[in-house]
Amino acid sequence: DKQQKSLVQLLAFWLPKGVSTGATAADKGAATAAAIALQSLCEFESEAPLPFREMRELMVCGQSTSAEPALREACTGALLLSVESENQPQQLAHLFATSIGKGRDTGERLADIKILRSIAERIVKLLKSAQGQATDSLLAALKKAQPLVPEDKEESSAVLQLVEQALSFAGAVLDEDPLGEGEEDDDVRTQDPLGEPSGMLGSTLPPLPGALGGDAEGRSSLAHVTAPPNLIAAAAAAAARG
Repeated sequence: DKQQKSLVQLLAFWLPKGVSTGATAADKGAATAAAIALQSLCEFESEAPLPFREMRELMVCGQSTSAEPALREACTGALLLSVESENQPQQLAHLFATSIGKGRDTGERLADIKILRSIAERIVKLLKSAQGQATDSLLAALKKAQPLVPEDKEESSAVLQLVEQALSFAGAVLDEDPLGEGEEDDDVRTQDPLGEPSGMLGSTLPPLPGALGGDAEGRSSLAHVTAPPNLIAAAAAAAARG
């Protein structure tokens, strides 16, 4: 409902404060509290995934090199719970392809390999159940991300095999509209997650109030804002109450 959506947006707003330049202990604590509240909300609403924007915020902030361990853990936990609830493979393909920033000595980089594997496994599972969901947009996102998957990790081979398996569904006939009404999902807008406009997608995403557009380490470029702990505490309590 609208109240829950507003709560999710409020909590996600504070995530980049914990990884921004000059973040204080209060900022980091508030960001971690917000991530924990989102994780609790995902556990309570186990069949309702977070919107794409909030999942992307969790990924970018949680994978930032500036993230404290507690923030990283909570962001990852909330993200993976939401991924398991997501039924739109196109959403997941764009999430898989999301750049979390440039490393110190590398170009664009994707999320941790374990996160990529969870997302890829979910995509393949959904495509097996409804092959017609392998849209041009989904395939383009996976193809663009494929060369960025690190090849030197323990699970790299499994992830690349899953991507190839997902790509093999290209050309399948769509039996039914996965969105139910022939309408495009509101969550995915028309920005290629790796930064370039897609021919399938069109216009660009409105600016997010968070980590996207940050520095080379995935940190927010927003002006420093001190998080009011009472606001996060109230939001966390509301999430716990459901």
